[in-house]
Amino acid sequence: MLIKTKQFSLQYTLDSGQCFSWTKIADNTYVGVINRHGVKIRQDGNNLYIESSPEIDKETIIKYFNLNINYDEIIKKISKDTVIKSGIDKYRGLRIINQDEYECTFAYIISSCNNVPKIKASYRLLSLYLGDKIEDLNFKDIPHKYSLYTFPNIKKLESANDIILKDAKLGFRAKYIKNTAKKILDENIDLYNLHNLDPKDAYNILISFQGVGDKIAKCILLYSMGVNSAFPMDTWILKHVKSIYKNYKLTEIQDIVNNLYDGYAGWAQLYIYALARKI
Repeated sequence: MLIKTKQFSLQYTLDSGQCFSWTKIADNTYVGVINRHGVKIRQDGNNLYIESSPEIDKETIIKYFNLNINYDEIIKKISKDTVIKSGIDKYRGLRIINQDEYECTFAYIISSCNNVPKIKASYRLLSLYLGDKIEDLNFKDIPHKYSLYTFPNIKKLESANDIILKDAKLGFRAKYIKNTAKKILDENIDLYNLHNLDPKDAYNILISFQGVGDKIAKCILLYSMGVNSAFPMDTWILKHVKSIYKNYKLTEIQDIVNNLYDGYAGWAQLYIYALARKI
């Protein structure tokens, strides 16, 4: 499959730390899973070349990578200070990924007090132990070690034994995974419906999950539920925020940045984070 793009960088987007299910196997070439489809994707200039099993439709790829948005308009809205302008200049084409709500929620629970390589390792191990192997992959240049597995369903997470969770190197996050899975099942919470709620109501449901605080809840809203105004703050972002908004309380920052970046504070955050981490 070939998809023509403009102002999109596969490398910056998949290396930006917002999603943990992709592995780089060569320059501008990655393998991962989208909606239970094994996907190999390569960028050459403005062209995206996609192989998949089972075959994935073009619209799913376009939605996943936000290829149908008005990128120039968003960049215009967030180009309000020198830091973000320098981030945009350096990482032009970086976009927010529309992740699966369920997978994103548990991926960010795994991210608690963790770094990206370890998050990716735990995510992959959970998928290996409890997910389903994606068969019939004909990607000739994918080594066996990159075999793809779906992320485990909610019942498997809730019933996972401690040995598996320990082997997945989850540490204290293991109880967060199991308790959140149990809460979702017991209370019949539909994560796929949260984007239909007012963002504040969706936020309140998310922070009721063990292991989900303010930052993680806003990451889930931003990276899987289309809440572009969500502004997650970790140590990288906090440093930038404190340097600009010295006279404001942190509790006031969300409203300030939403007004400043015209409802796209989350996109501004993504460029600040990329610049700070030097992706």
